[in-house]
Amino acid sequence: MKKIGHVVASLLAVLCLTAGIELVTQGAATAATCINNACTGQDPTATGCANDARTVDSFLGHFNSNIGKDVYVELRSSPLCNARWLRVTPTRSDWGCGGGAPTHVRLRNLASNGSIIAERLKTFDSCGGTFTTAMVGHTNASARTQFCFTETTNRSAENQWNTDQYYHPCKTDAWG
Repeated sequence: MKKIGHVVASLLAVLCLTAGIELVTQGAATAATCINNACTGQDPTATGCANDARTVDSFLGHFNSNIGKDVYVELRSSPLCNARWLRVTPTRSDWGCGGGAPTHVRLRNLASNGSIIAERLKTFDSCGGTFTTAMVGHTNASARTQFCFTETTNRSAENQWNTDQYYHPCKTDAWG
């Protein structure tokens, strides 16, 4: 009977050890490699920031020349990394993809006075799949995050963004 007790105890020890190793492995997989401003410009998946991501806000952007064709833009946030990025999902319709103009999203980390702390612009194929932008990380001066969608030939021209809230929306969300 003592041998059975020793065998059971040994098996329990092995099971606990195995479970402990698995828990350590899972913990390492969720660890992030950046935090706050150190995440700016980095990939959310490669850094582990996407592991605890949640959608803070979103909108549908529409193509001027292709009514019924939308792009779903989500502002994603990682509490662990204290950073944000965009996830963009182009949708398809029977009318084809997009409107033909170059398509862009913009993500800005803004200070309370409106100055730009960090900015990420990304051009994408309206027929492509879901993608994410690089991140902007929180700083002591960070007050808001602005994210926008547009279809334009000049993505850097400020007057090309947010020209029509239906077709080219911009949203702003407070950090916090």
